[in-house]
Amino acid sequence: MALRPGRLRSHLFSVMVVAAYAALAITAYWPLLSSSSQRLVVQVYGDPVQMVWFFGWTAHAITTAHNPFFSTAANAPYGVNMAQLTFAPLLGLLFAPLTLLAGPVSSVTVCFVMAMPLSAASAYAVLRRWNIWAPAAALGGLAYGFSPYMVNEGSQHLNLVFVPLPPLIVATLVKLLNRPHHPLRWGAALGGLTTAQYFISSEILTITAVVSIVGLLMAGAYWAETHPNDFRAAIGPALRGAVVAAAVAATLLSYPIWYAFAGPHHYTGPPWPDTANYNAHLSSFVAPTPRQLVHPALGATGARLYAASFLLDGAYLGWAVLAVVAVLLWSRRRSARIRLTAALGAFSALMSFGSYTYVNGRSVTLPFRYLSKLPTLSDILPVRFSFATTACVAALLAFALDTLRRSTVRGPKPAGGTKAGGWRANVALAVVCLVVGVTWLPAWPFPSQSVETLPLAVTRALPAGNPLVLAYPYPLTADDMAMLWQAEADFPFRLFGVYAMVPQLDGRPAAQSPLLYPPAVQEYLAAEEVGSISYYPAVSPLVNEVAQTRDFVVRQHVGAVLVSLSAPNATTVARTFSAALGPPKLTSGGFELWVTAH
Repeated sequence: MALRPGRLRSHLFSVMVVAAYAALAITAYWPLLSSSSQRLVVQVYGDPVQMVWFFGWTAHAITTAHNPFFSTAANAPYGVNMAQLTFAPLLGLLFAPLTLLAGPVSSVTVCFVMAMPLSAASAYAVLRRWNIWAPAAALGGLAYGFSPYMVNEGSQHLNLVFVPLPPLIVATLVKLLNRPHHPLRWGAALGGLTTAQYFISSEILTITAVVSIVGLLMAGAYWAETHPNDFRAAIGPALRGAVVAAAVAATLLSYPIWYAFAGPHHYTGPPWPDTANYNAHLSSFVAPTPRQLVHPALGATGARLYAASFLLDGAYLGWAVLAVVAVLLWSRRRSARIRLTAALGAFSALMSFGSYTYVNGRSVTLPFRYLSKLPTLSDILPVRFSFATTACVAALLAFALDTLRRSTVRGPKPAGGTKAGGWRANVALAVVCLVVGVTWLPAWPFPSQSVETLPLAVTRALPAGNPLVLAYPYPLTADDMAMLWQAEADFPFRLFGVYAMVPQLDGRPAAQSPLLYPPAVQEYLAAEEVGSISYYPAVSPLVNEVAQTRDFVVRQHVGAVLVSLSAPNATTVARTFSAALGPPKLTSGGFELWVTAH
């Protein structure tokens, strides 16, 4: 059946919008896509490399019938409880064919490129489903998928930037409140979407749930006051759908949640300290950081904030965008959904401040302090609520422009022209696009770095039987490249060390392996690798590193020692290993390999 001209134009417009989103993402990651060598997006800590390891482990677990929620590949001899980590198993599963075909570096790169346009397209589709004016919906999708929050996370945390599901979750909730014909089906869909988001990022799911619950309470109170009959009629279907959603999610998530809290080698207690380094500040919203290309004011303040904690960059909105939001909010203040969206944005911003703020030198307790007492909320960094803040800004821009369009377009459309008054909405759209585009213009493309992988000769020279390997650089937060070598080689060995949250000897979490005996070996490798910023104690000057290395190899049953000659102080470390174990068995492709008798 042929499409009507109006519907055809709508489809063509949607195709162009999604293509524009994709073009922006290609621009952002062009250095990764244009290079003939394998590259990863640069981030000073090891999160992109960690995600490579996660993708590799998921594909490896599938093909070898391992439990994906526990890995013995790193943090030897204890292993890693993956259910407590941000390993995004759904993404690893979806991209497993590409991982097996081209390696986890390639699959993570492709997933990074797809994350922002898919998220933007999802928001655009939901807004269009709600009959939002198409250009306003396109702007809303752009603001959601390419906000400063997304730009910041787009060079660091794949699980936090791949967010096409939250708009669908919110749309499903709204559908349940509107008395659908099949509430049980919509409830099942909500349960499935919730489960899927948990397997991408439980942190984003929790933030979405908190903001949605607050929104439901606000909307319910307003609805019950203004339309009590409609409210009572909607309660029954919504509750039935919610029960089905809870049942589906509980059934699908019971095992991974149990494994996270009671599985082998799980940690206890919050993974992050309650410090201001993870909180947004008022200046965070208006001070542009190095991630923005345009610095109209407060650029020095933004640079200092970024240097103190790059996480705060996601909170940036800009004076001009805040001014536009304020004008639109005031002019469209009679719209209930605009008021609700603004209230949820303000709530999310308040949550991003964390547990406390200071007024005239006095500490003031904020809502996050009380909510963080609830299970899983203590695992959230407050500044991550910036995701919800920018999502609310994106929705508010789309809602306000759509309302303006509807209020200014009156009467029949004249022959060959536009409806009277429509030009005002078009002018407003152009102004908002200009302000948002200039204020949020990112400093793209993202920088990238080449990654080194193990030569085939080194992999073949490793002992058989999944040996324990002591690698340098030793896997730490600051340099976890050995985990990438392991994942790209499809896990032919186990590693000492890890960059992941694992329990220490007291059961509390830290992003490093606990010390093994004799501890001087790990302390020595960490000190040579990162110097004074190592979290391990300093090596005693009385320690004989050569004798301690021999002891460590015997006691910990080390099968091989591997050194990248491009790592900091690699020559010194290689000399120590040669003194302890004799000359290396193999030197190839910038690596030296020692094979022990253990």
